[in-house]
Amino acid sequence: MDTSHAAKLHLDLDIEINDPAAVQACARAWAQDRADQDPEALAHLLEQAGEGPESALMLMIEPDDVLGHIRGVTALGAAMWVSDASGDSGTWPQEDAPDEPSWDNVDEPAGVGLESEDDWLDKITADAAKLPGLDLERLGYNAELGD
Repeated sequence: MDTSHAAKLHLDLDIEINDPAAVQACARAWAQDRADQDPEALAHLLEQAGEGPESALMLMIEPDDVLGHIRGVTALGAAMWVSDASGDSGTWPQEDAPDEPSWDNVDEPAGVGLESEDDWLDKITADAAKLPGLDLERLGYNAELGD
C-alpha cells in the first residue's frame, strides 16, 4: 500500500548577518568545494557569492541539505528569498549602524490596534503594497465596486 504524498513545509527564519564578509568568504569556500574542478561552474558560483552576503547565503542553503538526514523525505523544490527586517529588500544596514538592533520601528503583532473594518482594510492595503508582483486586483479587488 503506497502512503506517500506531497506536502509543503513553510519555514520562516529571522536572521542577522553580523559579518557580511565572513558570509561571503564562507560562500567562496563552499563554491570551491562544489565546483568539482569545473572552471565555468566555479566562476558562476563565485559571481553569485560576490553579489553580497544575501546572495552568498542563498547560494549555500540547499533544501536537500536541510532535509537530507530525515529518512523518507525528499525535497521536491523550494522558493527562497532574503529581505531585511523592514521588508524592503533593497535597503541594507550601513556599516556604521549600531551593534544593538533597534526595535522602535518594529510592527505591532498582527491584529493589534485593528478595531474597525476600515483599520483592517488599511492594513491589508499597506501589506499588499509589500508583496512584489501581487496587486489588489489579483486578490479580487474591484475598483468599480469599491470592495
